[in-house]
Amino acid sequence: MKMKVQRWINVLVALNIVFLSWGQYIPQREVVVAIDFTASTTNQGVVFGDVSVLKSLTNKTICASVNAESFGTFNTIFHINHSAVGATLKGYALLLSTGKIRFAVGWTGSTAEVAYWDSDAALSLSTNYRICVTYNNSSTANDPIFYVNGASVALTEVGAPVGTVIDSGGTTKIGGYGIASGSPFDGLVGNAMVYNRIFSAAEALEDYASRGASHNDYGLVFHAPCISAAGIQTFDGATLTTTSYIYDRISGLKGTPAGNPVGVADTVLTYVDDH
Repeated sequence: MKMKVQRWINVLVALNIVFLSWGQYIPQREVVVAIDFTASTTNQGVVFGDVSVLKSLTNKTICASVNAESFGTFNTIFHINHSAVGATLKGYALLLSTGKIRFAVGWTGSTAEVAYWDSDAALSLSTNYRICVTYNNSSTANDPIFYVNGASVALTEVGAPVGTVIDSGGTTKIGGYGIASGSPFDGLVGNAMVYNRIFSAAEALEDYASRGASHNDYGLVFHAPCISAAGIQTFDGATLTTTSYIYDRISGLKGTPAGNPVGVADTVLTYVDDH
């Protein structure tokens, strides 16, 4: 009897080894999803309101998948803790400025109370990009690091940080809705994330390589994966109304679509090496 039990154990162990060795050949499907914003006079966006965990982050990493269909003077991708007083924008934001990546942070002594940095090179239209910006605001001497598709890119400080950082007010929004005239985003934005820590170069590359199929959740404090919307069975091609909520999977807060953007999804067959 003991010999029979041992034989079965040996068989199970052998099968397990076979499955592990074939793991890299197992096809898996990943769903690439985003929200399609159209530049208009009303603007479009997804508004999450006041996300308390995003306030007063000394270290932060902001990531988003982007495919721009047109460029303007300003195109707001993702604005965290936005609070406008006249022409002054508080909080911190990931934008495009005539195609260049722009990262802006509120500072009390800066011109218009905003410091910002631009990438030296512009993006291309109708091209998929994964953008991550990592930044420590403990000193005015610190610059952010821009990663595009997992590689760091050169940037220039355009508006210097002066005084004290002011990034803890207002609401969090994907897209340019209600931010400022001339700030809509035209194109696709997906998989928006905020971490409460600094990304390493290896992590930025891993984030890009995963294409949203897997996530590093260490320090992740906000994530709107845009994989579905409340009340909608088919996300791809659906118009997102004010009741088609997009959820932050970390806090559970719901984002309310504004201006009727459209959901986009594409299923891609990939092979994953799970060793």
